[in-house]
Amino acid sequence: MRYIVGAQRTHLRALQCQQCHGVSIVADEFHLEGVAVSMHEHGRADMTALADRVAGLQKAGVMVRSATVLRALIHLTPPGEMIAHTVRLAGENALGATVPNDDNVSGHPTVDLPKDDVKKLDAVVLHLAKAKIIATRAYVVRAILRAAPDDKKLAPGVRKFLTDFPNKPRGLSKIRLARLAKANG
Repeated sequence: MRYIVGAQRTHLRALQCQQCHGVSIVADEFHLEGVAVSMHEHGRADMTALADRVAGLQKAGVMVRSATVLRALIHLTPPGEMIAHTVRLAGENALGATVPNDDNVSGHPTVDLPKDDVKKLDAVVLHLAKAKIIATRAYVVRAILRAAPDDKKLAPGVRKFLTDFPNKPRGLSKIRLARLAKANG
């Protein structure tokens, strides 16, 4: 699916549904790529882990949303650690230590990633494929989410990530900024 860059979002969603663990890619005017991550419902393990991470970071004083946490984890985790966490999750799944992946998907968070981070995920998936471990970008993201450090260790990195890659304005703030830019020429 990594070759579908210019397709319409509706076509990507349809293809993603057919692929079950697919990851959709949408080119953006800011040179970002929107990556949808399938979060599976093993007692809602992935979504619960994400919600717990968001709540913990907010308690640590870092005001983030779930997509920001995923973006930060992808950016901050080195490729070697991504590979190790993915191999560990695949091993746990193979040994039955976790509930196996099925088609119960409880969420599809979409994150806008810099192209370098998408390339990093692709390189990890390729490295795993060479080792005969089948994984998708979504699977790698799920693995690093489950293996993320505790909130106190993660908070400084997320703060720095937010200064380097601030959230894009959305909703009313986006409209206000557009009006202000138009008024100021």
